[in-house]
Order: sequence, then C-alpha cells, then structure tokens
Amino acid sequence: ESAKTAALSAGLLEEILDHIKLLHCRMTAMHLTSISSSVSREENFQGQITAAFEILRNFMYGSSDVKKAAHDNGLTPVLLKLWAWCIDDAELFLCVLECMNVYVAKCEKSAISMVSNSSSSISSTALSLSSSRVNSSNTLVHHLIKAALKETNPATCTRTNLPLPKSIFSLLATLSLTLECRGVMW
Repeated sequence: ESAKTAALSAGLLEEILDHIKLLHCRMTAMHLTSISSSVSREENFQGQITAAFEILRNFMYGSSDVKKAAHDNGLTPVLLKLWAWCIDDAELFLCVLECMNVYVAKCEKSAISMVSNSSSSISSTALSLSSSRVNSSNTLVHHLIKAALKETNPATCTRTNLPLPKSIFSLLATLSLTLECRGVMW
C-alpha cells in the first residue's frame, strides 16, 4: 500500500490518464485522416491503450485512495470518450470493463459517476435521479445496458467472446449496489 501511495503522490495516475487521453486523440485523428497505413497504427494505439488500462487496473486494485484520485482526475469522462472504440475492439472492451470493475468496486463515488455524462460529480441523494445528467441516455450505465443486450442477443451478437457478457454483467451487478445506478437500471 505504501508503494501505491508513493506512486500516487509522484503523479503516476495523472501520467497514465494523460497517456490514455493522448493515445485516444492520436487514434481518433489517425482514423479521421484515413491514412492508408492507419489500420496497423490504430491497432498499435489500441494495444497501448489496453496496456495503460491494465496498469491502471492493477494500480487501483485494493486502494480506495487511488480510486478516489482516479475519479477526481476524470477517469469516468475518459471512459465515456473511449466507449466507441471499445465496442469495436473486443480486447480493448474487455480490458476497459475489467478496469471499470476495479474502479467501482467498494467506491461509491466512482460508481455514482457512471450515471453522469459530464465530468462534474453528482450528489449521492435520491434527488440526483431527477437531474438532466442522469436522464440522458449517454451515460456509461446506459451504454453498459445496451452492450449487455447486444452481447446476449443471438440475433445481434457478432462475437463468441464469452468473457465480455460475464464482465458486463459483473460490472452491472457491482453498479447496482448504488441507489443512483439502480435508478437508471430500473
């Protein structure tokens, strides 16, 4: 735990998040410019993002201080921005889901942020369910529900990747422990 505290105070979390944001920007720019060699470069960027999320997951595991710092440094908006890339790449999707599972486990602040589509936090009262941020269908909880439906529907599921539905439902089960997430799921 002291190593995680030292790494947190040294700025490791900020470095990881900045690296993920930079890779996302490069990957998006590469895709938009439609360079002929962009396919291999995008795969490389996705591999680098996957590695960064694995490091982030291991860093957050078992440390509420790191999870709170990740929330305060905007991990949820980063996850929301990367969602479109996740649904196209099963490996990246699974890695992000595993990271999200660790991020929200035993951290109510992080779980509640999953029902927000902005970087601002929402209060943990039932009144927050009436806010416009929660009513939007552009939250990570809404995206997870859509992904769960898609991954379990034989007519729409194009993958035979069993770990994806398991990870999605595991994350939804963890999120359902908070009142705000249950309100969205209901």
